[in-house]
Amino acid sequence: MPSQITNQGRIRDLLSTDEQIDIVRFAGYCWSGAPPECRPSVWRRLIGIESHTPDLLSNSRQQYYRHVERIGDPSIAVGPDQATWHQIYDLDLPRNAPNLAGMQTPPVRKLVARLLFVWAVRHPACGYVQGVMDLATPLVSTFSAHHGYSVEADEPTAELSDLQWREVEADSFFALQNLLDAFQDAYTTSQPGIQRMVRQLNRAVNLVAPEVGKHLQEVGVDLLHVSFRWMNCLLVRELPLRLCVRLFDTYLAEIAEVGFSVSGAQSGLPLFHVFVCAALLARLGSEIITKDFQESIRMLQNLRSLTESWTDEDMSVLLAQAHQWRHQYGSPGHIG
Repeated sequence: MPSQITNQGRIRDLLSTDEQIDIVRFAGYCWSGAPPECRPSVWRRLIGIESHTPDLLSNSRQQYYRHVERIGDPSIAVGPDQATWHQIYDLDLPRNAPNLAGMQTPPVRKLVARLLFVWAVRHPACGYVQGVMDLATPLVSTFSAHHGYSVEADEPTAELSDLQWREVEADSFFALQNLLDAFQDAYTTSQPGIQRMVRQLNRAVNLVAPEVGKHLQEVGVDLLHVSFRWMNCLLVRELPLRLCVRLFDTYLAEIAEVGFSVSGAQSGLPLFHVFVCAALLARLGSEIITKDFQESIRMLQNLRSLTESWTDEDMSVLLAQAHQWRHQYGSPGHIG
């Protein structure tokens, strides 16, 4: 992967300079994957909370801490906020990332619940919906790994100070906000953005992998029943953690490089995600077309078992294919 190696060298060079970085050019390099040792800083640059001067990162984190202080203790929230905290802390948190022991420790559970609650309170038009918690896992994993903590290890690999955990929480909050802002109408009442992306996926599959689309139609599989989660959780449940992190390299770079439409209708990251899902179906097409209805449903609802062995290169190929198809078929005339 010569281009990825070259781009990672450029990223390292840019991060080592004291000069201001051209974020569009930087994002273009990051699209093909961030150097693992630089990833926390890369993500912070892409989402706009870090620069060549230390003040921006410090001020951004202080801004989040003020949000936390203003909102107060979520366990004593009242009214709608109380219901939100109950959904996050009592219902969703206990079943979050069950295969990752490092996500179950008290400091991690506390920061995940709080940053989601802060986001929900600050975005009342969207609020908290199931699936958002999944997005926090790759973010917390990346920012805590900077301090030597592995969410995948059975036992804690590092003891972080309270300040370090606060920094992980703040950075994860801003990265989550950056992602969710790009999918704004996917998390409002009735989730119209997700409904639209599912419809677009049906059309995209018929364009890029017509044999797959035809087979699914013939055996009676409605993609709505299996792909809703792909849109709601951005494939986090369908991919191993290392590939979710790699996927987020590209998604955060997409937002920084080309921006996003407020409605999410025809441009930006939502459309690209549709074609990533279409590329995933095309990649698995030879297996899908051999399955009957029940087998197809079972397979499409358990993609993690098929992607577990994939490498970063497999992910990069998938993303490159999605990028090509988006430019080829992404106009309203093709997929609406």
